[in-house]
Amino acid sequence: MRVLLIRPPREFNSYKIYSESLALGYIASVLRADEIETDILDAFIEDLSVEKVVEKILTGRYSLIGLTIPDPTYLLPAIDIVKKVKKEAPNIHITMGGYTPTFDYKKIFSIVPELDSISRFEGEIIMLNLAKAIEKKNNWQEINGLVYFNGKNLVVNPPMLLIENLDKLPFPSRDYLNYLKKSIPEKTIVYIQRGRGCYGKCTYCGVPKFYPDTKGKRLRFRTNDNLVSELEEIAIKYNFREFFFVDDVFIGPAKAHKKMALDLANKISNRRLNIIFSISERVDNLDKEVICRLKESGLVQVFIGAESASQRVLNRIKKGIKIKQIEDTIVMLSEAGLDIEVSFINFLPDNTLEDIEKNVNFFSKFGLDILRSLINRLKPYPGTEIYKILKKNDNLIDEFPYYKYNRNTVDERVDRLYNIVSLGLSTYNIVSYKLKELKRLLRKKLLESKLNPNIYRINNETRNIIYNLQCKITKEASSIFREALIFVKNHNSSLNDVNFARELYNFVYKQSKVWLERILFLLEILKKTGIQYEICQNC
Repeated sequence: MRVLLIRPPREFNSYKIYSESLALGYIASVLRADEIETDILDAFIEDLSVEKVVEKILTGRYSLIGLTIPDPTYLLPAIDIVKKVKKEAPNIHITMGGYTPTFDYKKIFSIVPELDSISRFEGEIIMLNLAKAIEKKNNWQEINGLVYFNGKNLVVNPPMLLIENLDKLPFPSRDYLNYLKKSIPEKTIVYIQRGRGCYGKCTYCGVPKFYPDTKGKRLRFRTNDNLVSELEEIAIKYNFREFFFVDDVFIGPAKAHKKMALDLANKISNRRLNIIFSISERVDNLDKEVICRLKESGLVQVFIGAESASQRVLNRIKKGIKIKQIEDTIVMLSEAGLDIEVSFINFLPDNTLEDIEKNVNFFSKFGLDILRSLINRLKPYPGTEIYKILKKNDNLIDEFPYYKYNRNTVDERVDRLYNIVSLGLSTYNIVSYKLKELKRLLRKKLLESKLNPNIYRINNETRNIIYNLQCKITKEASSIFREALIFVKNHNSSLNDVNFARELYNFVYKQSKVWLERILFLLEILKKTGIQYEICQNC
């Protein structure tokens, strides 16, 4: 019995983050713990074509293939792989898992009926049971968590119970860390998981729906001892010290959760791991005491999904937070000296121009990188509440595997504005990506300067130089966005929209080249020795 776990090629690779798939890592470690021979093939990391993946499958004598689909951009290449493999080797069992197959399984089976099964929700135990059943030639069709096509109908088995004690899972296999360390160490970040689940009810998000109402808690955390042991193993064994926690909820809402987070910070510090890490968290779970203690243990960046600066919109999408909480949290994180990544959905199907104007005015005043959020339009994923509402109201465009809403239901000028800025401001996406790369390198160099002060020297002005540059770019982008907003308000007809969008694009394209030159200049200096203030004071 031999299993191959695959992250397929991605359809779009514009902004690539080099990190291993935790989904495959966890499944592989569970299978290997049961002495099932398991390989991992990460076509995304290796930049492999569909044809190369198929070749590796067909020459590997595998009985079971598992494809992880983290988001829709992986789905079409995965379907292509299934069809090609099944044509040559129909007896290999192929299954898919991940967010997209979990919710869009009907559509997937209608397009690729050759697929043997889909694993829904958490996949470790499902894949273990499936591998054992195939090895022993037992009836795999009765395994909970699977969906399959029996020739006439789709059979949807009951979901597998959630894994209540995450400590029972072995640490995820890290098959590609040495590869990444050798090939692209400067762009590699280690994904790690503190817990699973989310208690939120946001209408646009599929995470709460991915953890169904079965027995046990939806929000679960590993013990701090278990987590810190994995951090230590990676830091020592692989000499990687930059981590990104993929948790949707890192701290949690209760006093007990905050106490656990403080204990985690203490344990990291006590082991002297000398790591840096980033987290994502809701604004209502962040308080000064926890953040300051986490920073002392290595926290460098916090990602916030704020979504809107309109309380009416926040209430409508069931975000469960207040505008003042967003502002107070951003100010608190900024005063703590942390890098802040904030996102908002500027274009929702019932946003007004006033809602959008509030977003731009509110978020731009902090000087954060909001370049991509300015043109962020809702992507209604299957399984979300907003997807169901749009479908019911006949406002959903099915361009499988990508879904989008057809029209703004409040004001057609909002759609005109989106068409203008999505073209006119598009090159800011590249600037944003490079800004993130620059800030990541800065964090890495600051850590290196702490560990090796005689080798790496970065003066205290470095961070200010980079963040002042970010503020200038954000100010410019927000100002240009407001010009587009004023244009749409003052022109009832869309006749001149294309010309205006092209004018914006030409200006932004030229400005983006200027910003990119400065960012690349700073990147090159940082890669060598660090930034000298005298060189960059005019950046």
